Amino acid sequence: MRESSPLRDSFYALGKVEDCPVYDLHGHMGPYYGARMNVTNAADVIKVMDRAGVKTLVFCPHASLLSPDTGNAPSIKAVREFPDRLSPLPTIF
Repeated sequence: MRESSPLRDSFYALGKVEDCPVYDLHGHMGPYYGARMNVTNAADVIKVMDRAGVKTLVFCPHASLLSPDTGNAPSIKAVREFPDRLSPLPTIF
């Protein structure tokens, strides 16, 4: 994509394209002891989403992968705090 275009120019100038939102359909939130996660709470996730131009994140907390009976509680809390930005993917086993 060497030719100039509005999308390309916006991306190179701002690091994102304001009129072309991103919908991230695979995210995780919360501490996870098997990997380093720099961002673990909803407010910080929203800040990263804003920097990257992500409009909505569909996510599953790491805790729900290990214990769905109690691990989905962080999803409920996060979605109540940011209902227009976060969409939960409940884990049911």
